[in-house]
Amino acid sequence: MTASVSVPAPVPVPWRQVLAQVSGLIRSERKLLLGAGGLILVNRGAALGPAAASKIVIDGVVGSHRPDLLAPVALGLVAAVAVEAASGFAIYRAVGIVSQRAVTRVRGELHAHVLGLPAGDFDSMSGGCLLSRLMSDPDALRDVLGPGLVQLASGALTALLAVALLLALDWTLTAAVLGILAASLAALVLGLSRVYGAFHATAEISAELTGRLVETIGGIDAVKTARAERREAYSFACTSHRLLRAFVRAFSGVGGVIALSALATGLVTATVLLLGGRAALAGRLTLGDLVLYLLLAGLLASPLLQIAAHVAELGRAGVALARIAQVRAIATEDDRDRGLASIARVTGAVAFDRLSYAYMPGRWALRDVSFEAGPGATVALVGLNGSGKTTAMRLIGGLLRPTAGRVLIDGRDLADVRLRSWRAHVAAVWQEPFLFDVTIADNIAYGRPRASRAEIRRAGLLAHCEEFVGLLPGGYDTRVGERGARLSGGQRQR
Repeated sequence: MTASVSVPAPVPVPWRQVLAQVSGLIRSERKLLLGAGGLILVNRGAALGPAAASKIVIDGVVGSHRPDLLAPVALGLVAAVAVEAASGFAIYRAVGIVSQRAVTRVRGELHAHVLGLPAGDFDSMSGGCLLSRLMSDPDALRDVLGPGLVQLASGALTALLAVALLLALDWTLTAAVLGILAASLAALVLGLSRVYGAFHATAEISAELTGRLVETIGGIDAVKTARAERREAYSFACTSHRLLRAFVRAFSGVGGVIALSALATGLVTATVLLLGGRAALAGRLTLGDLVLYLLLAGLLASPLLQIAAHVAELGRAGVALARIAQVRAIATEDDRDRGLASIARVTGAVAFDRLSYAYMPGRWALRDVSFEAGPGATVALVGLNGSGKTTAMRLIGGLLRPTAGRVLIDGRDLADVRLRSWRAHVAAVWQEPFLFDVTIADNIAYGRPRASRAEIRRAGLLAHCEEFVGLLPGGYDTRVGERGARLSGGQRQR
């Protein structure tokens, strides 16, 4: 890694997939969202109480000398505020549940989708990028589907109510205000598109940083053996500073959007003061009408202020939805095997028919290989490092698809068989064993989670695990640590 300032170009937003995700989330929580929508109507109606009370006090109490109205107006205002507070609590609780359910659902579905991808696809994917998309991207949806959604929806509803009242007061003045807001909204949309590009850069660099960190921690023995701690720290710091500069650009865009919304609000206020003041002097508006108009015009600008207040969350959520849609657009093994036949019984004959495989175009790991292995035969593939022995095993297991040629199982082309059904007949011990941070028994039974204790001990005996398992304080219930770190290399291989 270097300290370059290159920023990944933003990917086009796959709007069809994004809208499908959003509509699916809304449908799954429609009952709770409908209830929240009703509460928002009540809440926004109550929010107009202070504006109405101001007009009554100015025109009714002061203008008409009706002090008897003060107490009822005050009580009504307190009631409106109480209703607004109670409905606000219920709304935020409801949408908080909705947003967390949505995050949990998206993360679970995305995790299941990633596990279903062909193993060969992982060769071209960054672990840090996948980790970021599984953990960080769903979290970016929480604020938008939670408090952000409530504030945007309530602001939009308040603006609609305000427009109706403003038109009733003075339609010519309202037309001028709406013209300013329409121009400001168009500029705001343009600003949001730029913010999206900036936050895309932060997401990609953050994924790169996560991937590097995962690699460094996973390969800590190699790092220390090569005395590369300082080099790794410098590389991490360089990428961190790239991320910092990307965030500076992103929040500069956010600041511009906020400034634009503040400018639009100021222009609206100035327009109302100028034109509304003239209307009041001409007798078309009372003093109470003018005060009410000013308050309602402020409410009319609330959607702009809400968008500006949440522009960072909107930018991150847009990027997250696009990145999630990209992953979900990749076909899983089950998608690719749809319509293929299952393989119920296997005799055990394996053959390669003029098989070739290249991890990259023109770089062959295997080329025009043919051999046969009969049922029950013991076959050793011998060759130099890099000659394709592990690749051949991955092809037999259905983890890779041949670039050319065929893998035959009992004479059937593996490309015509559902891979999950084939793997039910396959067992493998890899050159580099991988152990999960669970017990020894759980690792042995990973391929058969319903295996009995006796079957687990039998497998351990056949693999000569009893020699060291009996010396461990927990026996087969001993946790092995991440990647089997608490066992020796020979113990992990057994």
